[in-house]
Amino acid sequence: MDARARTEEKRLPPALVITIDVEPDNEWGRPPPGTCHNIRPLEAFHERCRAQGITPTYLLSYGMVTDGEALAGLARILVQGGCEIGAHLHPWETPPFAYADGADNGAHAFPHELPEELFEAKLATVTDAIVSRLGVRPVSYRAGRWGMSHRCLGPLIRQGYRVDTSVTPLYSWHRQVGLPNGDGGPAYLTAPQDPYHPSPHDICLPGDSPLWEVPLTIGLPGPLSALRTRIHRVTGSRVLFSRVARRSGILRLQWLQPTRGIGRTTEALCRLARHFVQRGAPVLNMMFHSSELMEGGSPYHPTAVEVAEFERRIWDTLSYICTDLRARPVRLCESVA
Repeated sequence: MDARARTEEKRLPPALVITIDVEPDNEWGRPPPGTCHNIRPLEAFHERCRAQGITPTYLLSYGMVTDGEALAGLARILVQGGCEIGAHLHPWETPPFAYADGADNGAHAFPHELPEELFEAKLATVTDAIVSRLGVRPVSYRAGRWGMSHRCLGPLIRQGYRVDTSVTPLYSWHRQVGLPNGDGGPAYLTAPQDPYHPSPHDICLPGDSPLWEVPLTIGLPGPLSALRTRIHRVTGSRVLFSRVARRSGILRLQWLQPTRGIGRTTEALCRLARHFVQRGAPVLNMMFHSSELMEGGSPYHPTAVEVAEFERRIWDTLSYICTDLRARPVRLCESVA
């Protein structure tokens, strides 16, 4: 047996986490409907997870935790067990609201744009709501609209969080608008693709924070992957270059996200997962939104046919990852234990 074969033999199967943003129906709408009916298909999804040994992590927004219908469904899910409950912060739906012009109530601010005191107050609100209504203290977190920075680390640690999963490696949200006259979304072009402890000065740099960052699984599988990744990190913020590169397919990022979109076929999702496993990634992190499981719950799957196709992508991909790649389904907090 050669050295490479011995390395492959010793390599542990990766952990698989399914991180689901549990939030009200069609948060993309303007205005959103303010309903939480997607709890119904989420309950059905969880029953299938239990049957197949999948342990999802549900990241709950304040709107879901304070809605009567959604709260009852979440309680039934907890009775079944086999999941983790974390938090998901939407500044626009989570009190307190501090801006006189309503900028943190209607502008869909990124959490990291808020003053640290306001961010921590909103984080405490959603945390306390989960504890008081469901009897569970969350230790895992994802920012609404992926809005995370080093300034959020202190409040998260003080509130008892151990894991964040807000970073989207190789991708920048800086052209997305948050607070009026703000700087826009975060840029994660240089962030690691595998779990790391972030620096207290830069969320994209490894450091000594006690909090773990478990990024979403995003990459450029295929020929010359390492070289293409290095090029993308340098050029990803250049609008014209990145558009041309994406359209050509040379630098089109693949996300482990079964949401309908260019290149997000079951085959592409499986290829991405295989690429990460072959390079020794310790964790695969798939994500989607609870509202995508409902017809009309998101702009991505407005019809029953599209929802059915979405669910088929989920289960076919999970089957491949667990069976062929031998990944271990775990809760998010367990993936870095």
